[in-house]
Amino acid sequence: MKKILYVGCLGFSLLLGGCVASQDEIQALKVKVLNLETTLQQQSQNQKAIANELNQLKGRIDALEKKLNEDLLLEVKTKALAEIEELKSSQAKLSSQVEDLVASKEDLYKTFTKQSEELKTRIEALELKVKSLEEKGAYPQATSSSVSNETSSKPSNQTVSNATQETKSQTLTSSSDATSNGTAKTEASKQQGSPQKELTEVEFYNQAVDLYQQKKWDEAMNAFKQYLQKYPKGKFLAQSHYWLGEIYYNKKSYEDAILSYQKVIESSAPATLKASAMYKQALSFKNLGDKEAYTILLKRIIKLYPKSKEAEEAKKLLGIKR
Repeated sequence: MKKILYVGCLGFSLLLGGCVASQDEIQALKVKVLNLETTLQQQSQNQKAIANELNQLKGRIDALEKKLNEDLLLEVKTKALAEIEELKSSQAKLSSQVEDLVASKEDLYKTFTKQSEELKTRIEALELKVKSLEEKGAYPQATSSSVSNETSSKPSNQTVSNATQETKSQTLTSSSDATSNGTAKTEASKQQGSPQKELTEVEFYNQAVDLYQQKKWDEAMNAFKQYLQKYPKGKFLAQSHYWLGEIYYNKKSYEDAILSYQKVIESSAPATLKASAMYKQALSFKNLGDKEAYTILLKRIIKLYPKSKEAEEAKKLLGIKR
């Protein structure tokens, strides 16, 4: 395009010059035109070379971008794989812990089942023993399940604590003081030879207590049993069972003593009497050689009657500091 314009301009100039140019000038112009054509060709080639270089650069850039993307992707993949491996490792550890927990749970369950079966067997054996003992007694039976629940085995020792002695005296005083006059009148009427009238409930009970205080164990035992038979809903049921327990204890009939004390524990007797009965029941079990039941009952005393003197004695026996 530039060549055409140049030639046109040259022709126009010649026309303006009146077409007077010489042959040399025309030749010179032709040379210039050729030079221009050569220059234009070179420039065109240079442009093509530059275009080729640009295309090459673009290709390299594309290749570098692709490689960079691949490198980034590889790095991301590597990190992801590392995290996956970590997660797998953590999962393996957790699985191992879960398996350990499951195994531990199974072991605990087996141990619990075994202990439950052993405890059940012991309770059944104790219930049979209690039933057998009750069949030997002459007074109403206590529920064997209640006995097993309250005593849970067998405990015991020998001497009654100061708290127990005080409880007995309090129990006696509450009834004997109230009826001492009646007893005195009864004795006086006997001495005067007047017709003997039937004893009242209070007099009947006090008569049995008098025999106990005189240490006439067999006579006192019969008297308390007669009272229980004559007054099955009497005022001194719990006290009578307690004294029967004391008689059996003094006679070293510890199994019968345990049953009598149990009836006191199951009754609506005052807490002081129940605490004393449970304490003597513990001592009875100990004398039978059942230290486990002995310990259980002492702990029950501390829990159920924490302010009682029996609880203080129980703490001493168990070695518990106040």
